[in-house]
Amino acid sequence: MSPEHRRLGPHGVGLCHPPDIWMHPGAGREGVPGGRGKQDIRDFLQQIMTITDQSLDEAQAKKHALTCHHVKPAL
Repeated sequence: MSPEHRRLGPHGVGLCHPPDIWMHPGAGREGVPGGRGKQDIRDFLQQIMTITDQSLDEAQAKKHALTCHHVKPAL
């Protein structure tokens, strides 16, 4: 197979990656499931969940403080 054929997709459309990426196993790991890109997304989502949990805890603490406030019956 010629180098030109390796660069072309099934319909003759050029591929996004240079042809040598297909010749080196492990190249371009960022887009492969289980690669570094997937781990980055997992870390990012974990940070969002941690922030959300902290916000919920703070909101519950404020609600409890207002509910149990000694002046509440006067309102």
